[in-house]
Amino acid sequence: MLCCFCPPLKQFLEIVVNMKFDEEPNYSKLISLFDGLIGPNPAIRPINTEGAQRLSVKLAKSVEWIMEQWEKNYYISSIAGANNGSSLVVMSKGTQYTQQSYKVSDSFPFKWINKKWREGFYVTSMATAGSRWGIVMSRNAGFSDQVVELDFLYPSEGIHRRWDNGFRITSTAATFDQAALILSVPRRKPGDETQETLRTSQFPSTHVKEKWAKNLYLACLCYGRTVS
Repeated sequence: MLCCFCPPLKQFLEIVVNMKFDEEPNYSKLISLFDGLIGPNPAIRPINTEGAQRLSVKLAKSVEWIMEQWEKNYYISSIAGANNGSSLVVMSKGTQYTQQSYKVSDSFPFKWINKKWREGFYVTSMATAGSRWGIVMSRNAGFSDQVVELDFLYPSEGIHRRWDNGFRITSTAATFDQAALILSVPRRKPGDETQETLRTSQFPSTHVKEKWAKNLYLACLCYGRTVS
């Protein structure tokens, strides 16, 4: 999926994967593949494609930049944060969203989320940076209902109860001592409603590959006390 937006990355991966074990990498050639992606401002890297979403990525939060992209019909499709407080915002053109709002808070902003639910917004992206929360909510998100499971421990009982009522996990984020899971009811009933969760102390590569063979795919990932 990532390669379809960035042909140089696809070429890079093909070269690296097909290298022999003792082969010396041609670093200058590999680096040159990405020269065309870096413009005058390396913090903003638009990736132009035909017949696919167009992305605009910015390293570090900028209210003005986000507002400018909204005016160009780009909408926030993903966010991520680091322990040092920095953040990554990805905005895409071609999404189903028609309006967005976001909030950065020192604590989980449940009152703000509840207010936005009443206005027809739903949580579509969520991340943490250190102890701070970043929440993005969108109109026309494709959901008919949404709830939050927020706990200092993994809310297993609450998740299973929500699953029984037709909710599915659509976004996750966690600080060191608190985890939040957004569960949503899609407007259109999915063909396969199976969903599983896993908690582990390291990335479960073997487990993920086994689930791929059963047509189960990664939908959300977050890191707090453990990887989930």
